[in-house]
Amino acid sequence: MKHFSLAAFSFALFLAACGDDSSSVSADNPSSEVDSSSSIVSDDSEESSDSKTKDKVSSSSVKESEPQSSDDNVESSSAKNTENMPSGTYDCSKYKCFTTEFLNQDLLDAGKYGEILDERDGQVYKTTQIGNQIWMAQNLNLETQNSLCYNNESSSCNKYGRLYNWMETVDKPWSECDLTTSCSLPSIVQGICPVGWHVPTKEEYETLIEFAGGFSSGQNLKTPDGWNEISVGNDTYGFSALPAGERNCINPCHYEGEKETTAFWTSTENHTSNVYFMFMKDSYGDASLSDNPKKTDWLLSVRCVKDAE
Repeated sequence: MKHFSLAAFSFALFLAACGDDSSSVSADNPSSEVDSSSSIVSDDSEESSDSKTKDKVSSSSVKESEPQSSDDNVESSSAKNTENMPSGTYDCSKYKCFTTEFLNQDLLDAGKYGEILDERDGQVYKTTQIGNQIWMAQNLNLETQNSLCYNNESSSCNKYGRLYNWMETVDKPWSECDLTTSCSLPSIVQGICPVGWHVPTKEEYETLIEFAGGFSSGQNLKTPDGWNEISVGNDTYGFSALPAGERNCINPCHYEGEKETTAFWTSTENHTSNVYFMFMKDSYGDASLSDNPKKTDWLLSVRCVKDAE
């Protein structure tokens, strides 16, 4: 396949209203979900990646109040982590929730999914624990300057999340680390992820793949529905990977791979010019890692993983 935030005061009031909830990944009484998804309209124009991601979030998408300075949110040592809560903590009539249609229904009914609220735009994501890692169970859907919906259709964002270029994913301008210059990133890169979560490294995806079964990892991480029926997924661990496709600009810019492939950025470079990504195809039973040149016009999905305690 070669190819920010609600005011702290409002959030504190909301947590107080929720009561003394556990931060465990599992919950015994998940609530009924409301398919209340965000409606995002994308522009297919090419954008510069030189401005920081944290300055690009659309203020019109934030509920109830203007976000705090995202520089403060990302860089301040006192920034509050995005807590992993029991499934059903957040009211989908007040926040933006993905449909739960494509999640593992047995795990959902058993309360095995967790849940986080991204205060930057009010989006709620389900989470799942796989081994010692806690992952988002749905793709990132934060609207940024250069992100797009598949085929420029808001319904695609509501289902698959948004597609991002790598520079924006790790929050680095092209001027600092182009094809001839390594970005020299730290070992943990928050990038576009909420506070307390980060863009997975190549090694973290390798850990996921090994735990999920190696050669059968793709089947164990993919959803049973939504893919071309070649290598059907069983979503054993609730990762719930959907075939979100990609966007690239190889003769000319276009979208491809819906129902056939999905790919997720890592934060790991391979020498100066290439970056790693994890991908799954409808015809493959495994999940694999590969690398391609880092380009501002190549857009893939993003999953975030929770920082270690």
